Amino acid sequence: MNINRITLKLLAAAAAGVMFAACEPELTDSRTFDLSYPGITDIAPSTNINITPTWIGGTPSDFQVYRVKLDGETYETDCFSADPVSGAFYVRNTDALPTGLYSISISCKCGGKSYKFPDIISINMMRPVPSGIKVEPAVIEAALADILDENSEAVLPTAQITTEGEHISITKYAISSARRNGSAISDFAKMFKVSSTGEVSIIRSTSFVPGEYVLDFKLNTYVVDDSSQEGIFADALTVKVNSAPLALQYTPASGLAEFGTAFTSAAPVLTGTAEGAVYSLKSVVPEGAPLAIDASTGVLSLSEGNTLPIGTVINASVSVSNAFGSKDFDNAFTVEIVDFINPVTKLQYADTTVIEGTKVNIAVKESNGDNVSYSFVDLPEALAGIISIDETTGAISLAKGNAAPAGSYTVKVKAENVKGSIEASFSLKIDENIYRFTYVRWGNNLGLSPAEKYADQFKITSTTESMKIPVLASDIREGVTAKYTLKNGSKNNYITVDGSTGELTIDPTVFTAETDRRVHFCYIVVTTGEGTPAEWSKKIPVFFNFFCAHDGVEVDFVPFVFQCNPRTGGVSAAPRVSGVEAAKFTMDYRRTFNFYNVAGPDSHIDGQPNVADGFLHSVWAAYYASLNVAINTGSRDPVSCYGRPGTEAARPCYFRMEDHALLVNPEKWKDDAGYANGVFIGQVTFGTDGADPAGAAAPRRIFPLAVWFDTAFGNE
Repeated sequence: MNINRITLKLLAAAAAGVMFAACEPELTDSRTFDLSYPGITDIAPSTNINITPTWIGGTPSDFQVYRVKLDGETYETDCFSADPVSGAFYVRNTDALPTGLYSISISCKCGGKSYKFPDIISINMMRPVPSGIKVEPAVIEAALADILDENSEAVLPTAQITTEGEHISITKYAISSARRNGSAISDFAKMFKVSSTGEVSIIRSTSFVPGEYVLDFKLNTYVVDDSSQEGIFADALTVKVNSAPLALQYTPASGLAEFGTAFTSAAPVLTGTAEGAVYSLKSVVPEGAPLAIDASTGVLSLSEGNTLPIGTVINASVSVSNAFGSKDFDNAFTVEIVDFINPVTKLQYADTTVIEGTKVNIAVKESNGDNVSYSFVDLPEALAGIISIDETTGAISLAKGNAAPAGSYTVKVKAENVKGSIEASFSLKIDENIYRFTYVRWGNNLGLSPAEKYADQFKITSTTESMKIPVLASDIREGVTAKYTLKNGSKNNYITVDGSTGELTIDPTVFTAETDRRVHFCYIVVTTGEGTPAEWSKKIPVFFNFFCAHDGVEVDFVPFVFQCNPRTGGVSAAPRVSGVEAAKFTMDYRRTFNFYNVAGPDSHIDGQPNVADGFLHSVWAAYYASLNVAINTGSRDPVSCYGRPGTEAARPCYFRMEDHALLVNPEKWKDDAGYANGVFIGQVTFGTDGADPAGAAAPRRIFPLAVWFDTAFGNE
């Protein structure tokens, strides 16, 4: 176990938050399977929570809790469970559960493989707060429109945490966790805040949707004649976010009915306050058609024995009202009257042979019937979550780069409509892809081993002599030709790559001034089978530190690439500093912050915090929203140890003053699209007089560290 892993575990225990684990990292464009759950903060006995997981890669199944530990020791309990199909994690019946730090390990299956995620969730079960603490009022209500509108003049309601009598005093307030309609949410820090005096307020945020939010609080209390203690005030405050009807969706939004027969739709999904919602028909075309609606559920029904002529298309517009308004939804559903709904009597797919990892589209060879839906039956486990089917056309597909293993499979499909169903099978043969590979490594010259646990990173100290760096290892098959090409990262004017061998040549003469010598990275794109259907390609970041003393001071991080899991956070190695009296050395992030997306969501756009659609803008915005302060994209505060006081827990990251290691807070490097999978590099300034180095001029402006985020890092 390396030092970063140890540090991560200690931080998780100290923060009493949530830890996640995943599979060994793969430094490629393709997304390996990975599982995560929204963060759970401290909870108290009697708390019930539902947690819905997310994942990248194929769709997993067969979820199980395979181990529970309490304070590091195996513990038997049935209070924690996982839904085997959806993976939803349940906390139930915890009234008698001892307090302490629980680590829950989850297993699942995906793509024919079994995965274990040790200690993927950590829960700090704390004691309840003493009796006599309450929130007034215990329920507050606000209109969604007033919350979403930053310019609204409406005053949002607040609540006050208080005590009965004078035997209890509260010395510290914090929001522990929040649930929306019973399910835990991870971004509550952007939505609610509690002041140092216990006033709870709503933060205007686009994260809100209509629903009922329940908040738990973590309080430090002092009871007369007793010592100070920390506890959880569970289910303390309910916040009802109300809205008039906003959207209405029937799925499917149309149907067929044979002449004279009845028809019933599915219940619609309403966006808006569902409590007390009343559904009615605004209009039915043709007028007088015997279509009815259930006022409480919105289900539409056509009466048996109706005499509507064949060819009639009934178009229903629906009105929905609740205590906060009403809205009409035109053309919400259609029903066509037909003389006969053809049953499904034919279904055939052609036997198909494909190459491992390639894009595949398989159309229905023969089928009939009206309003047919298609689905897999007893899909082979190895294909689960990898192969997909279009429910309306029956088209079957596998995405390029899919993880379906080579082999022969029997795929069974069911086609069905209101008249019945039919099943058909076909053979899918997946031939091995000789061009497929999983890694190419150049290693490092820092003495870090094993090389596969560290980024490809090289320290360059010469200013005159070029460096040759051959490929250290790969699993490209013998006899397969690979093509290596260079792609820019932060800069690439110092490097060339041999297109056939992958050998890198570094020219340090392009960086002459002290201020030019810094950490850079570029991508090497490795391609095999170019131009063939089985072409395989991976984009691999390689890092370089053009190292020198700045103003006589050396700030040397080893490693200088901090591989960090954005879900769990962590602490980098502390730098080796020389050329200055240790007690007077200071350093801090200052400016020129850049994010480079490696393999994250496409919406994680590169650039600095002032790029409106960029990923760093969302990280800066979340920090300021948690403080209920207007965003300042030109400020260092979100990542500064000398910035806004008292915001350590809200900052995405900052250098610790005591040892100058970088501390990355968990759950900060993400947005609605997902967690960061990319590189963060920012300018650092340093001082030699013990003061905040914010005003340091060149050459005390350096770039000594790159942070590479990936949810696969920091795991066993």
